[in-house]
Amino acid sequence: MRSPLSSIAILGIIGLLTGCDSPLDPDAPLDVRVTPAVVSVGARDSVQLEAVVLNVAGGPNFGARFDWSSSDPQVAAVDPTGLVTGIQPGDVEIQAEHEGKVGRASLTVQPRGYVSFAASGFHTCALTFSSEAYCWGSNSSGKMGNGSSVGVRPVPEAVVGELRFESIMAGRHHTCALTSEGAAHCWGFNRDGQLGVGDTLARTVPTEVAGGLSFSDLSGGSWHTCGLTVEGRVYCWGQNASSQLGLGEGLHGSAQLAPATVATEVRFASIDAGHDTTCGLTAEGVGYCWGRGALGAEGDSLDGDAWISYTPVEIPGVRLSEIRPGGYVRSLEDPPVASFACGLGVGGALYCWQSSDWAGVGVEPVVIAPGPFEAASLFGERVCTLDGTGEVECRSPLAWSQPDLPAGELRFVTLGVGLDHVCGAVENGLAYCWGLSEHGQLGDGVRVHLEPMPPVQVIEPE
Repeated sequence: MRSPLSSIAILGIIGLLTGCDSPLDPDAPLDVRVTPAVVSVGARDSVQLEAVVLNVAGGPNFGARFDWSSSDPQVAAVDPTGLVTGIQPGDVEIQAEHEGKVGRASLTVQPRGYVSFAASGFHTCALTFSSEAYCWGSNSSGKMGNGSSVGVRPVPEAVVGELRFESIMAGRHHTCALTSEGAAHCWGFNRDGQLGVGDTLARTVPTEVAGGLSFSDLSGGSWHTCGLTVEGRVYCWGQNASSQLGLGEGLHGSAQLAPATVATEVRFASIDAGHDTTCGLTAEGVGYCWGRGALGAEGDSLDGDAWISYTPVEIPGVRLSEIRPGGYVRSLEDPPVASFACGLGVGGALYCWQSSDWAGVGVEPVVIAPGPFEAASLFGERVCTLDGTGEVECRSPLAWSQPDLPAGELRFVTLGVGLDHVCGAVENGLAYCWGLSEHGQLGDGVRVHLEPMPPVQVIEPE
């Protein structure tokens, strides 16, 4: 019987005689790898794929040429360099072939639409499936990020630059967004240092936050911003008149122009900044808040109807999956302005609490609606919830039992709440906004809607 070594030797001699690669040829192609192997791209957007030949020796063969192809060119096309362009929504396989060896990548083409929203009092921003940022509405102080600082834009405009973002937030007159690498970039109004760039000059384009920190979460209040690191530490910057930065009594009232560490040993899994309050949740669902009306119960000092907490205080009696602080009511006569916060319990019920005992809700969390809800969003006088069917309900502490700003029969997958308007996306990426608009913040091309509008479709990104 011939030994395995003899067989290999004979095959090697045959390879030499025939001029073919033998099994012992270290440069013989063994496999083709395509990266990334799984990828998504938006319709009309492109993504670059890379292919490499792995040889028998386990290393790459540099300079190899590939024949690229798409399993469905009507969904996605690929050029000779591996650049893939999405055509229409669907799933395809992209192949790279070299000398009979084939590498594959699975690619999903997403609709050319929006996946997340950030709304405020005067402008709205959103991210597309391809992580591009678009904004519309008031552009005072450059909060749209389009390189200018004037005018009203009732049509979505792309934020300038080549950056791609994982999340986006809107403060009262500023905007911030987070890249996949955890870098925070901000633009817009900066009187109180809410951009975190080390000065108080407004920016009309995305500018990286000072300090070189890497964040996993980012949230903005009216005049301040906070970021959460992967280690669970919270940093805040901007206005601190109500101790919404959580820096302790010694720095109460002192604005911060760059990220400063919140004075606590608690480690958080998520954060949310409101008007003049900030809250965080631990991995166990324990909520903590700091700032004005953080809990409603006794704090460190009294400011009108609300206590101020200089550092994080625990929310008692309930475990939460989401927390949304910093709501406020403009039209109550007594007190003239009151604060409230809401959150979702681990079972999906909507809890809310207030800075003082008014409107039938106390200073500790009580159930406003049993749900179950999957998400909640709050800004100004309104909190909106999203249930498992995509139905949206919005409520105000002026009348908790009477939902307002109805969304009609539309069903949504994402939601963003502004002062007088709401925006959301349906499953195919189409976006709708509804409510009032004095600055084009509905994104339908119309600057002013003085009467509350039913959902109108946001103009699609270019």
